[in-house]
Amino acid sequence: MKFNRARLRPGLILGVRGSGLFSRLIIWAETKWLQRTCRKLGVPFPACGVLFSHSAQTISLPCVPDGQSSIAIGEQLPLGSTVTTLEAYERKIAAGKIRVRVYEVIGARCHDELHATKNWWLHCKGRRYDWFAYPRLLFKAVVMDFTESRIPILRAIGETVAGFEWRGWCTQDVAESYQIDPPALDIYQTANPTPLTQQQVAGEAPMKPGKRVTLRDVTAEMMAK
Repeated sequence: MKFNRARLRPGLILGVRGSGLFSRLIIWAETKWLQRTCRKLGVPFPACGVLFSHSAQTISLPCVPDGQSSIAIGEQLPLGSTVTTLEAYERKIAAGKIRVRVYEVIGARCHDELHATKNWWLHCKGRRYDWFAYPRLLFKAVVMDFTESRIPILRAIGETVAGFEWRGWCTQDVAESYQIDPPALDIYQTANPTPLTQQQVAGEAPMKPGKRVTLRDVTAEMMAK
C-alpha cells in the first residue's frame, strides 16, 4: 500500500503496528492492559486484539523542492522526535515491516489540523525519547494485576506504579500537538496515552466508561494499493 498523496493532509494520526522485537514487547504489554480492562468491564477481549505499537502524525513541510511531497510524518523514535518521509514508510509497508492505519480527529477543522502540525514543529520536533516511559510501560504490564490482589502491599504497588508523567513518548507527542491551544483538543483523555489508547478512542477496543470516541478511520481514503 502507498499513501494517497492527492488526499493526504497534515494533522492526520497514524496507528502503526511493527513486527520487530521492540514492537512485539509493546503489544505484549498493551495486551495485558486490554485484558484487564475487559475483565473490569465484563466484556470479551476483541477479536482484533491490540492493533498498534506506535503512533505518529502527518505534518506539513515548510519548504520542499518542486515535484516532492509537502507532507511527511512526524514521530517519536528511539533517537528522538524526527521527520520521516512518506517514501520511507511505504518501503517498510512493502517489506512487511509495518502495517498502518490513518485516522482523523472527529470535529477537527482544517485550521485545527494545521495548528496541530505547527505545534509539533514548535514543541515536539527534536525532543528526546523518554526511555524511562518504556520500562514503566512493561513494569506496569507485569504488576498492574496487583490492583486486584487481596494483599494490601501488592495492591498499593499496582495502583501507584504508573504515577509519572511521560514526556517524549510517541502517542504523547501526538496528544500534545492537539492539546496545545489552539486547537486545544483532548484526543486521548488521559495523561499517559499509549498506542492502545489510540485504538480505544477510535472505538476499536473497549475503554473505561465516560471516555468518548474521538478518532475516525480514514485509511481507505488516505491509502491506495
